[in-house]
Amino acid sequence: MIVSLMAIKLNIKIMVVPTLRYSATISLKIRMFSLTTRIYNILYARIFSMKRIVINILLLILMSSVMLSASTQEEDRYSELRNRYNELKQDKKKRQYRVYWSNIAKELNKLSETAEPKLKVRIYFTLGEVYRDLRKITLSPYDFDSAIEYYRKVYTEFPNSNLADDALYYTGKLYLEVENDTDTAIKFFKRIRDEYKKGDCYEKAITILNSVPDSDLKETTTTKKEEEKTTKEESVKPEEVEREETTQETSQKVLSELKEMKLQIGESGAICELFTTSNVRYVYKELPEDQKNAKPPRIYIDLIDTKLGANIEKTKNIENGFLKAIRLGQFADNTVRIVFDLASIQTYLIYTAEEPYRIVMHFGDLKNVKPILPGADGGWVMKEEDVGYKEKLPESQKVEKVEKGKDDAINMKIVESVKSDLKKNISEKKTDSIPLSKQLGLKVKRIVIDPGHGGDDTGAIGKSGLKEKDVVLDIALELARIIKKNTDIEVILTRDSDTTLKLSERAAMAREKKADLFISIHANANKNKKFSGVEVYYLNNTDDRASQKVAMLENVNSDKSISDLKMTLLDLAISANVDESMRLANFVQGGIVSKLKQKYPDVKDRGVKYALFYVLFGTEIPSILVETSFISNPVEEKRFKNKEYKRLIAEGIYEGIIKYIGNNDL
Repeated sequence: MIVSLMAIKLNIKIMVVPTLRYSATISLKIRMFSLTTRIYNILYARIFSMKRIVINILLLILMSSVMLSASTQEEDRYSELRNRYNELKQDKKKRQYRVYWSNIAKELNKLSETAEPKLKVRIYFTLGEVYRDLRKITLSPYDFDSAIEYYRKVYTEFPNSNLADDALYYTGKLYLEVENDTDTAIKFFKRIRDEYKKGDCYEKAITILNSVPDSDLKETTTTKKEEEKTTKEESVKPEEVEREETTQETSQKVLSELKEMKLQIGESGAICELFTTSNVRYVYKELPEDQKNAKPPRIYIDLIDTKLGANIEKTKNIENGFLKAIRLGQFADNTVRIVFDLASIQTYLIYTAEEPYRIVMHFGDLKNVKPILPGADGGWVMKEEDVGYKEKLPESQKVEKVEKGKDDAINMKIVESVKSDLKKNISEKKTDSIPLSKQLGLKVKRIVIDPGHGGDDTGAIGKSGLKEKDVVLDIALELARIIKKNTDIEVILTRDSDTTLKLSERAAMAREKKADLFISIHANANKNKKFSGVEVYYLNNTDDRASQKVAMLENVNSDKSISDLKMTLLDLAISANVDESMRLANFVQGGIVSKLKQKYPDVKDRGVKYALFYVLFGTEIPSILVETSFISNPVEEKRFKNKEYKRLIAEGIYEGIIKYIGNNDL
């Protein structure tokens, strides 16, 4: 029993010991497993965290590379546009056409929308340069204002840029050289002196300031508001015309007065005339429809250095299908703003006229609008971006906004819906392309023949006393007779007797009568009596001095200056009518020379040329000016007295016209 008990005790001990050992082992294993799990979790968490960090780093690197790539692309694009700008300045032919400048400006503007600040300031500065250079060609206040505005963006938005003092300097130079406004210019030069002593324009600004009389400097006060005032964006609400703050400078100027507004409303359009006491400069802007705030599309015009007449109606509600309302107000002490609330997007035309001074706006169907005479040049052409179109305010396409003429310039614009295929044909201007008249299926049904000069304007006078006005009337009457005899084409003469007629009225007649061709007949003249021959001109800008002299001779009876028209011609030169006019000129030149050589083999073919002729401006159709022979040449003056010679010239013009029509109808 004792042995048994001892055995049991021993067995218990034997059993207990292994059990305790096993339990300890299990416990240790559990603890080890737990520790391992914790370590694993910690390591996993850290590894996962590191993975996320690595992923984020990779994403950052990727994003940075994308941004860097985009930035590099923008830099490359800017360099490309800058090179195009520099090349354009050196291209004597292309730089005469506004469209090339405008396309560069539009692309720079688009690039500025996404550019980084460091690039944006350079873009703004380049835009200032583009419009400053363009203004030298166009003499347009619109280009002047645009240059001023982009320079303003540079020195106001990026005052710490190394281009800020350059922008201030060129702003001052513009006011000094273009506006002859010493007081305003000095403010910008003084700002360079005070704020940009380390700038590269500092010495140049000091030189200019030292050249200005002390009295001018003393009377000049500098305020940031005045310096930045220049061209202000449209900030008025459609319900009101707000005022700007008064400046001391504007109160001292003699302002023109907007004394009256007249409105004519017809079935096809509306005409608004703004009468002023003197010729005024203006700027204008389109505003798109704001559907969110229930605001219609609008156009506003700012009359510079103008005050609002005391008795003028400030609000006129219309609702006629073209206009909803017209609102006038003194926007600033020197600026009157007129806001036109439009009933819909439509074509419109703006230009200035004299006798009396006024700004005229046409809304609606321009084809059926009679120009307001006297004094209005009244013509219109497809403007500025005939090659570069933008979206119509809410929907379809239109020709983009353009310049305003200098002071008494011919200021006008047409915004017109255009089909994309027609746009392409105009912009490409391929010499071997099908004529636009043929593409549109146009027929010549009506021709306006314009005998140059007349009445008080004798034109050139030959050595024997023969007058140009009499010679060209004979040729025109003979040409009209031939056309009527041989065709069904209607012929309209701007004059059929010795009457005085303004150049602007001649072009207006072609538009009013809806003519298809315009032929202006003249006799040439030159100080060199040996000059002889036949030459035909079409409307375009030219650097050729001989052509310029001919144009000056024929423009002598115009009531506008040559620089005014040149601005508008830069745009006209890219329109379809220039191509058509050139083609017509070539046919007529060949017809006259061919006819005359049958009896006068010594006749000199002087070729087809182009120049700035007012009488051709605004006809809106293929138009030419025929210099039939030199009345200043004794031999050709003698021939002018011969009826047969004049008949041959008329027959030559006729044959040229018929060949032009036949070629287009092939």
